[in-house]
Amino acid sequence: MTAYKEDALPMTDQEIAQSYREAKNPAYQVEIIAQLCGVEREVILDALERQGVRTACKRRPGAARKVNYILVAELYGRGANDNEIARQLGLSPCTVNNWRNERGLPPHRKHSVPRSRKGVAK
Repeated sequence: MTAYKEDALPMTDQEIAQSYREAKNPAYQVEIIAQLCGVEREVILDALERQGVRTACKRRPGAARKVNYILVAELYGRGANDNEIARQLGLSPCTVNNWRNERGLPPHRKHSVPRSRKGVAK
């Protein structure tokens, strides 16, 4: 796949993101924008990522986004849980969970007030 710079597309990254956000069917909008720009859909997904737009679109096999596992490890080391890491880096929580499990690391639990159980005396 050829890498495209923002200025090589007929639309700016901001225009692509706005069109995606305003679409009735955002997943299909990626295909429409790609056709209008004459590029592969992964180029449009990259433009949306540069704008911080999280999409529900699946990437085609072989076009996987590169995950910065150094940042994942850094956030994990600071005590962030899988969902927090995923949210901050725009990843799926499953990706973070798989990374952690491959290394035999325990999950970080969010510290919260325990829920009261029904039928348990206080």
